[in-house]
Amino acid sequence: RVLLQGNPSDSIASGFGGHVMVRLNGTGRFSGVQSTYMGQTNVLARYPYHFHLMYDGGRNSFIRDCSCKNALFRCITVHGTYNVDVSRNVNFNTIGHSYYLEDGVEENNTFAYNLAVHTQIIGTPASGEPQAGVTVRQGPGLTQPSDIAASGFYVSNSMNSYIGNAASGGWAGFAFPNFYYPIGAHQSWQMDPSARPLKLWDGNTAHSAGYYWGASGNCIYVGGNLKHESPGGPLVYISGRMSRKTRWPFIPTDVPSTSNSFGWTGTSPKAFMTFNNSKVFLCQKGMNHWGGTVEIFNYESHDSTLSATIFGQAWLGNALVNAKSNNPLSGVPNRRGFQFYDINVQSIITNVTFRNFQPDPTITRPADGSTSGRDNTVLFSMVHSDKFKPQGISATNKITFQNVATSQRIGHHITNTGASRYYNFIDADGSFTGYSGPQVVGAANSGWWIINDSCKLRTEWNVWVCPKPATSEIATVNINVPNLIINDEPTAYTSTWIGTMSLWGDGLNTRYTNRTTIFTTTPGVTGISNIGWYWYLNTKNDTTNGIVPKSWSIGIPLIPKGTWVMIAVAYPSGTTFNITTDNKWWTKGDAVLQMASSLAQVKSGNGNQYYWFDGRYLYLKLENMAVDQTTTFERGGARLYDQEWNYSYFIQANCQANASGYCFSQWGIPTATL
Repeated sequence: RVLLQGNPSDSIASGFGGHVMVRLNGTGRFSGVQSTYMGQTNVLARYPYHFHLMYDGGRNSFIRDCSCKNALFRCITVHGTYNVDVSRNVNFNTIGHSYYLEDGVEENNTFAYNLAVHTQIIGTPASGEPQAGVTVRQGPGLTQPSDIAASGFYVSNSMNSYIGNAASGGWAGFAFPNFYYPIGAHQSWQMDPSARPLKLWDGNTAHSAGYYWGASGNCIYVGGNLKHESPGGPLVYISGRMSRKTRWPFIPTDVPSTSNSFGWTGTSPKAFMTFNNSKVFLCQKGMNHWGGTVEIFNYESHDSTLSATIFGQAWLGNALVNAKSNNPLSGVPNRRGFQFYDINVQSIITNVTFRNFQPDPTITRPADGSTSGRDNTVLFSMVHSDKFKPQGISATNKITFQNVATSQRIGHHITNTGASRYYNFIDADGSFTGYSGPQVVGAANSGWWIINDSCKLRTEWNVWVCPKPATSEIATVNINVPNLIINDEPTAYTSTWIGTMSLWGDGLNTRYTNRTTIFTTTPGVTGISNIGWYWYLNTKNDTTNGIVPKSWSIGIPLIPKGTWVMIAVAYPSGTTFNITTDNKWWTKGDAVLQMASSLAQVKSGNGNQYYWFDGRYLYLKLENMAVDQTTTFERGGARLYDQEWNYSYFIQANCQANASGYCFSQWGIPTATL
């Protein structure tokens, strides 16, 4: 046995121990070596085992079957080095990140069957708001500011292999900070480490982590950012929500982004961060990936407060989410399975088994009866904002339940926000809701989601469940009225009622009469396509006599190609119109619409051909004419449609206006046949 040891009598107090460095033109091969009290706290390049600036020379180096105990600064560091084999090592009670890729340029290394236990934070642990986190600068006592989030495995560049590793404790078990540029000795290199996908991730485990950040902590964390404040300046670490755009293979003509928000721009094809065969337990969140593209499959989460938070285009497949095992030390009694985000993402969960979600009799439910995600709920809604309103961005398929009370499958909280009113997801095969065939699940805040007369109200979930029409999809439109509807209102977390939107058309019989939702001063209405939507505007809460703008526009971020929305708006008799369509980026779909001879002609035509005014209602078929086909995100038998933000309708009405510039509009849902 080989033992490398600092002086136990003073190394802990001084933070000063020995270190081993292998440099360029050298070869380092370590096997069966034990180290204790090695490394020097907060001193760069003074680590127990350090492969330093070896570049391609690392291919003949390895460290296997070694250990670090009570390390004073990291355990094994790979710095500016490729192709090193780091296997079957054990690390216990290390200060700072344990297995460490230093500058973000390190690629094609292998970390296999290593163990990291009890990784210690330096300074005050990173916490803060759930998305903002904290921002910390390099300074005395904190050479590398991300050590406030010290983790068992620190992955500054994902183009490496992680196989069969285990992390116990730490700010996170595995941390993937976003490096939009390399740091340190390589900060001038023109590359974006955050754009690299994982070379290989298979069979890794993390547990008992994420508690420093309260409910926002994670066992596996893809987020945060480490960068130089200025060239050659101090490092700055942001622990919160920072995204990445993974691309592969990299095209050399891509250039640095001037905003430095996502590192690089260009034509390199999109790639997914792929996590295979992962297990997490006793975590706050099992995994948190802030986006943009991630696949997590063959995943297990046990005894975690929340199984995962995943952003961007995200797929969770072939998973087991176990709310509570038989572990008597499993902690807090209330668990949550999954939460679909509220806007501008695409989340698919398929082939997932949810286990052991039972109501907690000690929890007081909200007055509306929903679990609101606080009572061992499998799927719970995000309802905090009127600004951030869901589109058609969530889907499930092939879901199974084991020892799950039916009441716990969905927890939607009814509140006065657009996020609550437009909560929805597609149950692609009916397995989540327990019905046969594809279902649309929509909030039961009102009757807006009663898309046909076969809908069922599930009061224990606060949602409507409706058979999905074969030709219909979820659609979102953004109505904009100058000086009334505010696109970028920063504080729109509650609703200001200014009107309604109602369903009309064929298939809507008399079983349900109130298929209406509130319309507010923040844009965005989400509902079902291939049906009529009636817009009624009134800023005085008058349900009979309303107003209608002379000049307004409709953006259609999500109306999948081949589907449409027939919008109807009441105008005074004799009104004439000038209606155009505009493609923001080029001319495809641009047109001046003509007055049709009937509503049927509008329906049979393309969305940029006709409108119809019958003396009371303006009828306009909203259809995305800017694309030939809507692209999709599909995984595990579920499909979501990509959003298109570049196509709009502009309506100019010639009618007699009041002093505020609006024309008169009388309430009344159209009775015309579609």
